[in-house]
Order: sequence, then C-alpha cells, then structure tokens
Amino acid sequence: MTPSSSLLVSFACVLGLAAHGCSHSSSTGEAPTPASSASAATPAPSASGSAHVASPPKAAATPVTWTGTYASAPGSLYVYDGGEWKGVHFRGDDASIGLGEGPMSFTIDPKTHELRGTASGPIGDVLLAGDVPADALEHSEITFSILRKDTTDRGFTGTGVGKVTAGGIQGSMRLSRGDAHVIRDVKFDLKSAP
Repeated sequence: MTPSSSLLVSFACVLGLAAHGCSHSSSTGEAPTPASSASAATPAPSASGSAHVASPPKAAATPVTWTGTYASAPGSLYVYDGGEWKGVHFRGDDASIGLGEGPMSFTIDPKTHELRGTASGPIGDVLLAGDVPADALEHSEITFSILRKDTTDRGFTGTGVGKVTAGGIQGSMRLSRGDAHVIRDVKFDLKSAP
C-alpha cells in the first residue's frame, strides 16, 4: 500500500467509520485503529431501536425557609440639580405610614432557584418573589421584588437585596407607594428556620 493510499484509508476511518470503529490495518503491520472515544460514550440502542440515556441524579436539597423581621425608616431620593432638572426638588410626604418593624419570611427552593415569601406590618401585606443563583445559599447575593398582595391598594412596592452569611441573610429593601410620595428604606435580618 502506498503512503498516499494509507493516508486515504486513515482519513476514511476518521470521517466515516470512527463512530463504528475502524478495523483496517495498514500493510505496515500497525495495530487496528481504535474507535473514537465518542463512540465508546454513545449508548447502545435498546430493543426498540432508540438509545437509552441515563438521566442525571436528582438534587437532594430541600427548600430552605428564612424568617425574621424588618425595620422601615424614611427614605430619600436624589434629583440631579442641573440642566432640565434645575429647580426640581422632591419633597415627598413626611407621613408616618410605613414606619416601624414587621415580620418577614421567604423560602428558597434550590431545585427551581425561586424565592417566594411574604411580609406584613407597617409596609402592608406584600409578596416577595425572585430567582436566585444556584449557589446563592453558599456565598452570594440574592435579589427579589416586593409586590402588593392586593394590587389595587397602591401600597409599598420595590426591590430588595440580601447578602447570605453564615449567620443568615441580611439586607435592605427600597420601597415607595404607588403615588411615589412616600419612600422607605427597610433593613431586614433573617435566620433559617429549623
């Protein structure tokens, strides 16, 4: 066999026969070319003709619930003083609504990466919802939205962010009422429920 024909046979093995293994040996006495590693990993067809692929193992983690309290204080808003914004000043409403402490809790499901929870008290009845990273309970920040349980009451809504630590989850929420006249800065501290 000439070197060029040997090269063509090797090329044919790579292109067409690699999936089934190449048993051709050259006239130089070399060992048969083994099947590619891809063919070794290809599952064998079952009796019905379709390949059986093993499903990945199910995650053993269970949802974790975090409970605690929040403390709400007056918030502020900065408006740039220049250009078209010159002379615009946010005064806000210095009402006493939405101030104080209240209960808060949420559950993080490690399978779906969803955060779902509730809070009540001075900020009213709210729902907490978000998607968290797969490793959020190890060393990450979580973010979530604060939505109204009663969507017609024009109460406090906003966003929250929390930092996962060995002692729990601590963070803050920025809230405003539906008319944007009242802004609240809220701090929370949650511990995992036993």
